[in-house]
Amino acid sequence: MLTIYCGNNTAESRKLFAQERRKCETSGIRPIDLPDMNVSILQQALNQATFASLFQDSSALFLENCIGNKAIRSVIQEHIQQTSLGIFIWEDGMADRDAKKYFPLASIRACMLPMTIWKFLDSIYPSNVAQVLRIHNELQGTVEGAFIMHMVIGRIKELILVLHALPGKSNRAPWQESKLKSQAKRWKEGHLMQFHKKLGEIAFGVKTGDIPYSTSQALDILFCFYLQ
Repeated sequence: MLTIYCGNNTAESRKLFAQERRKCETSGIRPIDLPDMNVSILQQALNQATFASLFQDSSALFLENCIGNKAIRSVIQEHIQQTSLGIFIWEDGMADRDAKKYFPLASIRACMLPMTIWKFLDSIYPSNVAQVLRIHNELQGTVEGAFIMHMVIGRIKELILVLHALPGKSNRAPWQESKLKSQAKRWKEGHLMQFHKKLGEIAFGVKTGDIPYSTSQALDILFCFYLQ
C-alpha cells in the first residue's frame, strides 16, 4: 500500500502525514522514519520490515521528498507489487499529477491552497487595505496563519527583487514577471523594505511568544499600518 501526500499546501499535507504516523502508532504499527536515505538504506529497511511482518510485527515506512530519485522509485515500485507493507511519502509541494505519473495506483492525498491565496498576495500594496483584510479574513478558515505569513514574506521578497531588477525564481512565466513588476511599482522602496523588516520581526515574535497576538491578528495590524 502506497500513500503520497503532496500539493502546494505543504503545511496541510505535512499535518496529514504526521497524523498518519500517529495513527499507525496508536494502532500498534511501528513507524520507520526515513527522512534522508539512499537506495541501500531504503532497501534494507524494506527487507527488515517485510521479514518482521512474517512474525506479526507490523511496521510502516515514512519517507520524504524521494520520488524525484529514479532509483528509489524503482525500489518502491518493486516492493509495492510484492508486499502489502504500508509506505507513506510526503513530497514538499509536488503536484498531484506528477505523483500520479510516477505511481498511478497509489493513493494520492493532494492538499491544495485555495485560489483566493493568490488573489490575496496580488492585492498586497498601499491604499488597498480593505481588500487585503477582507480576503485575509476569508483565508483564515482554510489556511493556517503561519503558512499565510510564510506566503506573504515570500511575496514581499519577490517584490523587492523585482524592484531592484534582481533575478528571482527562474521558472516564472513572463505574465507572472509582469504582474510582479506591476505590483512592485505600487510601493515606495523604503516603505516596502520597512514592511518586509516588520514581517520578519512579527514572525520571530510569534514564534518566541514575545508578542501578545496570533499570527493572523499581527498581520492585520501590520496591514492596517502599511497598506492605508
